Amino acid sequence: PDSLTVLSDSRIEPNIASDPPNTTYQFERTGYFVHDSVDSSPDNLVFNRTVTLRDSWAKVRKAAEDEAAAHGAVKSRTAKGGMAEPQPAGSGPKPPVTRPRPEDPAAALRYDGLREAHRLATNEASVLAQDAGLFELFHEGLEYTVDHSGLAKWIVNEVPRVLEGRPVDTLPFGGLELARLLELVSKGEVSGRAARDVLVVLAEEGGDPDTVIEARGWGRVSDASTLEPVIARLIEANPAQAQGYRDGKTGLIGFFVGQVMKETDGAADPEVTQSLLRAALVGEGK
Repeated sequence: PDSLTVLSDSRIEPNIASDPPNTTYQFERTGYFVHDSVDSSPDNLVFNRTVTLRDSWAKVRKAAEDEAAAHGAVKSRTAKGGMAEPQPAGSGPKPPVTRPRPEDPAAALRYDGLREAHRLATNEASVLAQDAGLFELFHEGLEYTVDHSGLAKWIVNEVPRVLEGRPVDTLPFGGLELARLLELVSKGEVSGRAARDVLVVLAEEGGDPDTVIEARGWGRVSDASTLEPVIARLIEANPAQAQGYRDGKTGLIGFFVGQVMKETDGAADPEVTQSLLRAALVGEGK
């Protein structure tokens, strides 16, 4: 009875009321829940929490540690909030590419939740489950993107590079900005390479991705008037490859695309570049 929490005048998607019993949900910043099969009704919804977030981690951790201690397991140091204390980014030996399911019972619960609710790969799920700061950043970003896997990969692989040993909560940007950066990459408005530079600026100065990209001119270059002079110069500098393409070695188009990307620091739009290259190579041969 002491675990019952009644929330009045709350808002939720109307269709939730008609969902069948035992349907599972994730309520942001709260935890994972299952639709109660006994007490819930359309006009009086009841949900049972299965995995908790934030402050309640301490209770889960305490119970898990007690169980582990009973089996002779060695307790690890814990940070505030009950999670395993995060290690500074970049410290210690480089971790393996593929990480297994955490042995720590509390982290294992979070790992399972990440795998089941968000379909994350084992590597990303393992890292997030064991790092309180990265885990919180991921859940904040979920509010702004449907690409959960992409968000997790950036948080696990790119964010630690810009932390430089700082705690995650000292970063001057959050899940909103990170999700927006991923959106710009997916739309082709900025290259992955430039996006990593944007992340560095965000970590140092804060702000938002759109402003950083515009101020530094890091957006995709798709304007023909900008790309055509670069293409003409590269064709002139590589006559053997140009003639080889005209003689039927069409795979050489990749060589020229790569050269254009190099000249533009990866900013050139690949599809536009390839189209302009084909036209220029054929035209130069006439």
